[in-house]
Amino acid sequence: VAGSVVDTVGQVITYTITITDNGNQTLTGLAVRDPYADTLALNEGYALGAGNSLAVGDTVVYTATHTVTQDEIDNIDTDGNLPLTNIAYADTTQTDEKSDDAVVNVLSTPELVITKTGVVRNADGQLDSDGAVETDTDYISYVITVENTGNQTLSGITLTDAKVPGNAGSILTFKVGEIIDGQFSQDGSTTVIGTLGLNGKI
Repeated sequence: VAGSVVDTVGQVITYTITITDNGNQTLTGLAVRDPYADTLALNEGYALGAGNSLAVGDTVVYTATHTVTQDEIDNIDTDGNLPLTNIAYADTTQTDEKSDDAVVNVLSTPELVITKTGVVRNADGQLDSDGAVETDTDYISYVITVENTGNQTLSGITLTDAKVPGNAGSILTFKVGEIIDGQFSQDGSTTVIGTLGLNGKI
């Protein structure tokens, strides 16, 4: 795990937990826990004695895994991402509980793409046949697509368009891969068309 970096939801971090009896007494009742792990298992080739015992000088190795979540990638402070710190614990009848941690860094890459297109419509809202503004009842209907192409949830987004009369700003919050498609027209109307799921496309 040392030096590892994660940047994608669903990545699996694999941890190796090594426990050694470095005292002068057989340890019994060995219990290993890792609250952060999705799975925890004793590796093949290793075995505990009766009563979950570990003889002097013996070692057992466990493997734990954790799947990275969107919340973990989004978890940032003023200095950037907070690393993922995982603590494993081992306890026996003869000892106090011992612990050790492993740290994996998180790389956030916030990205935003905006695309704007426009079409000419007649007073009845129908597309103009030749696509040209010819009368004072024609208007231009713009479609603005905003897409989160990074790996971090974006919030507090402000979308404005100088071609729309009045205050056209909208505050939007959307998840990675989702697209908010907003339609603006010169008559000042603002309509949010919809929201698609992860990695959706309009």
